[in-house]
Amino acid sequence: MNIKKNIYDLKFSRNLQYFNTGLVILFTYIIGLILLLISKQIDIQNPSQNFLVVLCSLFFGGITIGILLRFHFKMHNLLRKIRDLQ
Repeated sequence: MNIKKNIYDLKFSRNLQYFNTGLVILFTYIIGLILLLISKQIDIQNPSQNFLVVLCSLFFGGITIGILLRFHFKMHNLLRKIRDLQ
C-alpha cells in the first residue's frame, strides 16, 4: 500500500510539473502578444494580419488549454486514489 501511494505521489508530481509548464507557456504567449501590440509590430488596422494572429492564437491557446485540462483531471483522479489508499 505504501509503495502504491509513493507511485501515485510521483505521478501527481510529474503531472503538476507538466501543468505548471503549460501555464508558463500560455502566459508567455499572452505576454508576447501584448508586447507585439504595444510595440505596434502587429497592425490592428490590417484585417488579414489580425485574422492570422487570431487563428494562431486560437490554435495555440486551444491546444494549451486542452493539455492543461487533461493534466488537471489527471491530478484530480490521482488525488482521489491517494485519499482512497489512506
